[in-house]
Amino acid sequence: MRISQPLVWEALEPEISPDLSVKMQTLFSCFSSERDFFEFLDMVSGQTELIAHVYPEMIKRS
Repeated sequence: MRISQPLVWEALEPEISPDLSVKMQTLFSCFSSERDFFEFLDMVSGQTELIAHVYPEMIKRS
């Protein structure tokens, strides 16, 4: 089964929020950090820096 990056992004975009890791708890549990989780989502959705859209203030401080 294959799913294209645009289709993944179409499904993911409306869900992007600080509680995404709670909404996707099973997938999130596969990662050691929230940053790793968002980097994976970047890769599968064809996006970049999704974490910056969810936590813009955190990224500015880094």
